[in-house]
Amino acid sequence: MATEPLPARPNLEQLRKQARELQRQQGAHDTSSLSGAQRAVARRYGFSSWPRLKRHVEAIASRTWILVDATDDEPAADRLVRLACLNYVTDSPTQRRQAVELWEQQPELATASLAAAVVCGNVAEVRRRLSAEPAVVGADTGPYAWPPLMYAAYGRLEAGLDSALEMVRLLLSEGANPNDGRFFSGLPTPFSVLTGVFGGGENDQPPHPYAIALARLLLRSGADPNDGQTLYNRMFRAEDDFLEVLLAFGLGQGDGGPWRRLLPDLLPAPPVLLRDLLGWAVTHDQRERVGLLARHGVDVVSPAAQRRYADRDGAA
Repeated sequence: MATEPLPARPNLEQLRKQARELQRQQGAHDTSSLSGAQRAVARRYGFSSWPRLKRHVEAIASRTWILVDATDDEPAADRLVRLACLNYVTDSPTQRRQAVELWEQQPELATASLAAAVVCGNVAEVRRRLSAEPAVVGADTGPYAWPPLMYAAYGRLEAGLDSALEMVRLLLSEGANPNDGRFFSGLPTPFSVLTGVFGGGENDQPPHPYAIALARLLLRSGADPNDGQTLYNRMFRAEDDFLEVLLAFGLGQGDGGPWRRLLPDLLPAPPVLLRDLLGWAVTHDQRERVGLLARHGVDVVSPAAQRRYADRDGAA
């Protein structure tokens, strides 16, 4: 059992230093003693071995996303994208209004970059760019250095339902990963494409204007419904539309998908996700949600073994 929580942005070199310091404290300097110290450090943070801890840290480090401030000479297209997309650091209704105003003032920005074309719903421009350079569908681009599908999921400009669906279909057909995501600000649970579509959170970020339709499309295309960050972000709201969709596509079943296979020591198993959500619903009098979970076979009678969110409030 862990005696300390692993930092949100774990550094492998710092962990190696901890192991070497422990080795020195033990007065040993051979390879076997270093291995023992590394194992002790791993167990301190709840991992069974040093290789499992190392894999975990490398996986998070390779996908961590940190908000970088805009430069003074940032192009207008990048500013539009920044204002239009949730980033879970500086989100506000004011920014979204500014994005709409900037787009209305400079409609040509919808063709100025791939990221801008995506958030503006300019399917023709995105198709043109993908045709010229197919590899960009999975490459980091734009002011946030995200792949295009994440801009489609986290963008909040209303370009119309048909354009939104056609955009996501196009990106998926060209090879975009429906399970893509990042560790926002180093937080240890991935913010996936689905997370962006459904929105929510402690600051009540809005869902995508066409969240349910886009979520169904992503789930049909292989997105895993066991999305722990979505469940956390949306547990504060009373609406259960997100939960109905995820349950219909297998939430609570399977092995947890690619993210849990990548981080088996961090992400809970699918049934635990539902028990955690139930724990919050029970302690916050979300009766309709409890009933919905019960209708989908979740045990609402036995005490929840884990209620990680039961004592957290919804304040920012």
